Formats: sequence, C-alpha cells, structure tokens
Amino acid sequence: MFQRKKFNLFLGLIFLSTISLMVSLYSQENAPTSPTISSTPDTNTSDLAPGVPTKSDISENAPPKFRIGVVLNDSYVGGSSTKSGSNDHGSLSEQLFRFECRSSIPVSDDLSVLLSAGYNRFDFSSLDATSATPQNLEIEKASVGLSYRISPQWETFGMITPSIGEVNGWGRSYFLLSGAAGANWKVNPDLSFTFGLAVNPEGVSDLPVIPLIGAHWHFEDQWTLNVGLPRTSIEYALTKELHFWAGPSFEGGSFKTGSSYGNAFGRPDLNDQKLEYREIRVALGTDYKITPAIGISAELGSAVYRDFYFRNVGYSPHSDPALYGQLGVKIGL
Repeated sequence: MFQRKKFNLFLGLIFLSTISLMVSLYSQENAPTSPTISSTPDTNTSDLAPGVPTKSDISENAPPKFRIGVVLNDSYVGGSSTKSGSNDHGSLSEQLFRFECRSSIPVSDDLSVLLSAGYNRFDFSSLDATSATPQNLEIEKASVGLSYRISPQWETFGMITPSIGEVNGWGRSYFLLSGAAGANWKVNPDLSFTFGLAVNPEGVSDLPVIPLIGAHWHFEDQWTLNVGLPRTSIEYALTKELHFWAGPSFEGGSFKTGSSYGNAFGRPDLNDQKLEYREIRVALGTDYKITPAIGISAELGSAVYRDFYFRNVGYSPHSDPALYGQLGVKIGL
C-alpha cells in the first residue's frame, strides 16, 4: 500500500506530465526518426498519425509539418471486490471511453501552434449504497500551446490546459487550469529527452509545481524504450506496420461532488467535496497501421489499483485488481 502523501505526489506527476509529454510527441513527429514508431503506442499519448517519417523521408533541418489526428478508444475493466476499511461493498466493473483531437500548425519554419481537445467518460457498475461511489465521471479538456525550435537538437514548448470534471452528469462542474513549460533535447536520431515544469494548483498533487522528465530511446533496430507518464513502455517492431509493447499506464482525474451528492448515501459529509479517481494499469498491447492514415490498437492487462479518494474527508473506497481489455483507432494526417 502506498503512503498517502507519496501517492498524491505520484499521481500528480501522472496528470501534469501528460501536458509536456504530448508536446514532446509532437516534436518527435517532425524530428529524424528510426523506421519504428517514435513514441509510446498508446492511443492516449501516441503520435497523431499512425505512421511517422523515417530517416529517408525527412532531413534534420526540415520544417515542421501540419498534422491533425483523432484518437478513439474504449476499454472495459472486469468486476473486482471494492472495500473501504473492513467494509466490502461488492464487485465494481468499469467502462472508459476516450476521444481526443490534436493538431500541430506550423507558423514558420521554427514555430508551431499546438491545439487539442478531448473527452473522457468513466462508467461504473452499481455498488451498495454505503460505498458512496459515483456512477460516472466525465472530463472535458482543451489545450493550447506553442513549440519553438531553437536548433535541430533543441526545442522549447509551453502549454495551458483548462479542463472540467463532472460527477454523475452536469450537476456540478469542477474547473481546473494547468500548464507546463520545458524543452525537448534530441541527442541523436535515436535518443531524445523532455524536461520542464508543470503547474496545477488544484490537481491531485499537494505540490502546485512539479518537475517533468521523459525519454525516448531507440536502442536496437526493432526495440524502443519510452520512459515517462502517463505511460512507460518497451516496444518491439515486428514489421513497419505491426508493433507490440508492454508497460504500465495511469488513468483518472480530479472532480468535485454536488451540494447534495452525499445525501443519497446518508453521508452529508461527502457534499461539495473534492474527489480524485486514480487507476494504475499494466498491459501487453499491439498497434497495427492499416494505411498511412489509419491505425488500430488493442491491449490486454490488469487494472492493478483503483481508488476513489474523497480528499478532505479521508474516505477512500478501493478495488482489487481486475482484468481489462481495450480497443482503439487512430486517424491522422
């Protein structure tokens, strides 16, 4: 079991680093790469288009390209026992739907505008009334930022991301504003790093400013290591179109309950309370590029940790590990 403060910091890194790592992936698409996919093959944080340029397609000094892409995926987590203290609330299953649209718009040979919009929805099976867990959670988010290439090796970025969290529909909106700034360092065509700072005063972390770091290392002809959040993975390219990968990933978000939320459970202390949903997954997955503009993905693994944390009350129902599966599609130019 994680200690509470350490786990809050850990989850804060997960959600805040998504901002800067997304920018890193944008920049990797316009950098010289190997014939394998240049980023984690996760439909949550992978490249806009299913395919990326190879060394023969792009020179080191080539200007950035316009890119736009849509990501859709749907996953199902099987039922597992959910408890709070010594109380067993029954079996909890879950469905997660995700949509995201991103674009990278060149303004000049060195400057690009980064835009994105997304929607996540968690639907949970019913537990007994004493659990006080939500039926669904929704996140609407958008990002706007800039990426500036200082040299073929260095690129700076900055982004702001407003988002809205909803508990059981549109009864109470929780507005969050986060941001990030940093740099991408391409050591060579096979190795790059991302580092910077993320700011999220109202997020899951107890620290409003958190350092960010990520790495992409194509260390063998068919092997690539991606270190970062919300996913770390090692991938193997069987062919240029077909890739396999393994690693952990993270889901969740920050929300706020409505003014009468807890009354339905006999828990008025849960009214107007901050709620954080946190989930850790470990999986094996595959990406297949059908055409240069269309790719599909699949993964199978376990949701090893699921937790509803009502921060100010100290109430935290959590679920045992459960198997999950996910299917996704990416369409991009």
